[in-house]
Amino acid sequence: MLARPNYVSLLRMPKPHLAHITNSAFWRPGNGMWARTRALISYLSAQIPTTIVYLGSLSSADRQALDTLSTRCRVMATGREPRSREEMTIRVRTLLTRVSPTACLIENLDNAYLLDALPAGAIRILDCQDLLSQRTASMAKLGLEPDRAMDEATERAVIERFDLVAAIQQEDFKRINGWNGHAKAILAPHPGRCQPMVLRPNVTRIGMVASNFHPNVDGLNHFMQKVWPHLTTKDLQLHLYGNIAAGFRAIRFRNIHFHGIKPSLQGCYRQLDIVINPVRYGSGLKIKSVEALAHGLPLVTTREGARGLVHLDGKALAIADTDTDFAKAIDSLTNDRASRGAMASEGLAYVAQQLNPAACFAELTEQILGE
Repeated sequence: MLARPNYVSLLRMPKPHLAHITNSAFWRPGNGMWARTRALISYLSAQIPTTIVYLGSLSSADRQALDTLSTRCRVMATGREPRSREEMTIRVRTLLTRVSPTACLIENLDNAYLLDALPAGAIRILDCQDLLSQRTASMAKLGLEPDRAMDEATERAVIERFDLVAAIQQEDFKRINGWNGHAKAILAPHPGRCQPMVLRPNVTRIGMVASNFHPNVDGLNHFMQKVWPHLTTKDLQLHLYGNIAAGFRAIRFRNIHFHGIKPSLQGCYRQLDIVINPVRYGSGLKIKSVEALAHGLPLVTTREGARGLVHLDGKALAIADTDTDFAKAIDSLTNDRASRGAMASEGLAYVAQQLNPAACFAELTEQILGE
C-alpha cells in the first residue's frame, strides 16, 4: 500500500525562489559575460520566480533599459562601490532577507566570497563561466603573467563550498566532476539563437565581435601582426565590432576598420563573410565562437578559441594551430564557397540541436526546483 502523503508538510514547503547574484550589466550589449547572464536570466526567470541582486548602482537609464527586457523578475541593486568585500557581503545579505530565496546562484568565482551572505538552507549554485586555474596555466604557456592567478587546489577549495556548479563546457564539467567532492557538477553550456546570415558568393570582409577583455586584445594584436600581412586574398577587409577598439586607438592599418559597439548583434554579423577568433589564451567557452556558429558563418579560430568546441573542427569551424595555418584556412575558405556553406550549415545544426536554451539550462532548472 502506498504511503499517504503528508499534506501538512507539503503545505509548509517554501515555494521555489531564485536569487541570481551578478555584477554583469546584462541589459547592455557589450561582452560575452553579459550575454551569458542575459541568457541565464531569460530562461530561468521563465521557469522559476527570480530576483536579481545586482552588485552595483543602477542609473535611471539602466532602470529604463531593464524595463524593456521581457524578463519576469525583480531587480535589486547593492548601490555604490563598497569600501570592502565585507561591506558588500552585508549589503547582499540584507537584500536577500527581503526575498527568502530557496536557491542562490552566484556568477563567477570572483564573486564566491558572497557565499557568506547566503541564507541557511538555500541551495548554493555557482555559474562557473571559466576555471581561473586553467586560465593561469594557459597564460603561463605563453610566458604571460596571469591577471588573476589561482592554482587548482585553491580553486577547488572555493568550489567545494557550493552545492551545485554549472560548468559552461564539457572539459570543465569533467574536471570538477572528477574531484568527487561535495559540489555536484552539471553541464550548462551557453545557448545560441540561430539567426542564419545570407552567404555572399564572394568573400570581402572577415572580422569578429569582441570586448576589450585582454585575451581578445592580445589575440587580435597578434593576428594583425602575424597573420593579416600574409593573407593572399586581394582587397580583403578586416572589420571589428565591440569595444575591442578601445585597445587599438592609436593603431591604423590599411583595410582594417573598428566600428565599436552596435545595438544589433545580428547587424554586426550581417556585415561579415568569415568570422575569426584569434584568442591565444583563456579558459571556459568562447561565447563569440558560439555566436558565429549561431549566425551561420564559417569560423576560423585557434584551439583556445574553440575550447569546448574542438570536436567541431573540420565541420562547423576550422582550428588553426599556427599563424601560417590561420592564414591558409582563411585563404582556403575565401576561395571555396561550397566549404563555407557546409561549415555554416554544420554550425547552425549543432547550435539548434545541442545549444538551444532547453538543452543548456533544463537540468539546472530541475536541480533548482528539486525535480
